[in-house]
Amino acid sequence: VADFYQSVLKDERINQYYIDNVSDIAGLHTTLTQFLSFVLGGPNLYTGRNLVEIHKNMPIHARTTSTT
Repeated sequence: VADFYQSVLKDERINQYYIDNVSDIAGLHTTLTQFLSFVLGGPNLYTGRNLVEIHKNMPIHARTTSTT
């Protein structure tokens, strides 16, 4: 999760959203760690908001991209 957020903050296509809108990156790191542990069958129980609710006001748009 730490590596993921380091990559996000280095990615010019998406980092500005996090810079402008995330005041607690450590809290976000904890939440994502708990969520991934839960969905991957780990011992943690995720008690956060559902993914639709979390992302509904974010400027996320479907788009085809190439990673090459």
